[in-house]
Amino acid sequence: MNDVKLIFHRDLVVPESELTISLRNRAFRYGDAVFETLRICKGQPLFFPHHYSRFIMGLETLRMDVPEHWQLDFLRRGMMDLASASGTPNARLRMMAWRQGEGRYLPQSHAPELFMELEPLPDPFYGFPKQGLVVDMADDLQLGTTPLDRIKSANALPYVLAAIQARERGLDDVLLANQHGHLVEASSSNLFIFRRGALCTPPEHDGGIGGVLQRVLVKLSRREGIPVQKVSLSMEDLLDAEEAFLTNVISGIRWIGACRGRTFSNQFSLGLFGKLEEKVLADLAR
Repeated sequence: MNDVKLIFHRDLVVPESELTISLRNRAFRYGDAVFETLRICKGQPLFFPHHYSRFIMGLETLRMDVPEHWQLDFLRRGMMDLASASGTPNARLRMMAWRQGEGRYLPQSHAPELFMELEPLPDPFYGFPKQGLVVDMADDLQLGTTPLDRIKSANALPYVLAAIQARERGLDDVLLANQHGHLVEASSSNLFIFRRGALCTPPEHDGGIGGVLQRVLVKLSRREGIPVQKVSLSMEDLLDAEEAFLTNVISGIRWIGACRGRTFSNQFSLGLFGKLEEKVLADLAR
C-alpha cells in the first residue's frame, strides 16, 4: 500500500494533499452532488456498468453537463489506475461528482468535477455472515418517491438518521418505509424476502435507491429459474416470510435473523450467496 494517500481528481491520480475544496463548494453548501460506492476486487470494479448507468442518471437528473470523455471505459480505467497506484487491490471506492462554480440556488455552471477515493478492505471476496441481523422499522423516518429520491445525491439525511437510530436502539439496522407504509430499504442496503418459493423485492416506484447488487441478484435469480417478484412489501409480509436479507455491493448478502420476535432461517440466502460468488469469479476471469 502506498504511504501517500492518492485520489483521482479531475481525470488524474494525485496525492490527496493536492486537493483543495473551497467553502463555496456546491456539494458542501447545497448537497449539489452525486456519488457511487463500489467494491474493488483484485483491482477490478465489480458490476461497474450498473454503477455507471446510475451515476450518469444522477448527473442528468441534477441537470449537470456530462463531459463527453466520461465514458464507461474512461471511468473504469481511472478506478483501476487509482487502485494500482495506491497498492490497494481490494477496496471500497467512492466516486463523487459535484457541480463546479459558485452561485446560490441558481448555479453559475453546470460542469461537474470528478473525485474518487479508496478505503482498503481486508478481503477480496464477500463472506457470508454467521450471525443474522436484528432489525426493526425506523421511527419517524419516511422515504419519498420522486426522481430526486431515487438518485444517490449528497443529501443522504434519511440514511444518516436511520444509521444513528439503529445504533441508539441496539439494532443492526432499521427498515425505512414510504408514505404508503411500504417497506423500501434499510440504511444502506436493499431488502429482499423469500416466501412460498419466490424472491420478492420492492419495485422502483415505491421509492428508495435502486441497488446495484439488487439488480444483479434479480437477474441472477431469474437465470437460475427462481421466481422473482417486484412487489410492494409491508411489515406483515416481512414477518410472514421464510427468509429475509439485505444487500449492497460492499457487504454482499446479509441475512436477517430476527425482527420483532420473529426469527428467520438462511438456507435460501446461503444458496444465493454461492451463486453470487460464482458470478464474481466468472466476471473477474473475463
